[in-house]
Amino acid sequence: SINQSQLPYGFSLYNTDWHQGVIGILASRIKEKFNRPVIVFANDNKTIIKGSARSIKGLHIRDVLETISTKNPGILIKFGGHAMAAGMSMLKSDFKKFENAFNEEVKNQLDDDALQGVIESDGELQGSDFGLALAEAIRDSGPWGQGFLEPIFDGDFEVVDWRVVGEKHLKMELQSVDADEPISAIAFNAPASLLQEGDGFIRAAFRLDVNEFRNKKSAQLIVEYFEVM
Repeated sequence: SINQSQLPYGFSLYNTDWHQGVIGILASRIKEKFNRPVIVFANDNKTIIKGSARSIKGLHIRDVLETISTKNPGILIKFGGHAMAAGMSMLKSDFKKFENAFNEEVKNQLDDDALQGVIESDGELQGSDFGLALAEAIRDSGPWGQGFLEPIFDGDFEVVDWRVVGEKHLKMELQSVDADEPISAIAFNAPASLLQEGDGFIRAAFRLDVNEFRNKKSAQLIVEYFEVM
């Protein structure tokens, strides 16, 4: 296995065989695996390469590109995007220079907690908080985004029921010890094997969200991370 300290702060990857149509997907997969910002490049023509970037929480990827462009005039032919995704083009001959600049700038802007995937919680919710009123209040306090992060809570739950949806997501019914009834929850890209290992209890970090289905509203948890107890 790879030690976290052996990884670059930011990945810049280029291969002559990669196609522009898949570099965004590839960047997303690598980002999810290593919790690092990633830019994947493919050929545009004989001299120019195009890149697709995906970022992690706490790093505004377009601002990083802006800083690199300012410190290294002309290194990027063009670029654009937002906090979590961006695109760019540059000369193939500048790739190594850009790789070093990107790694250095990510190092400057990200702290160790972000790179380790540490989730900062706003605390535990009481039983009466697991309802639509607070979920709607949080939603209406947005928009949430980079620099103004949506509240994340943590707590212990009994897994009353669960099933796999969409092949790779877990839909669960979770019971908090002091709540009157279970609440629906979903964990995206979560392997079912995690739940098969435990005794039916998990500790989770989650967002409280509003689920709207067939004109009915209900509170649900968006599980950012969980571990079996």
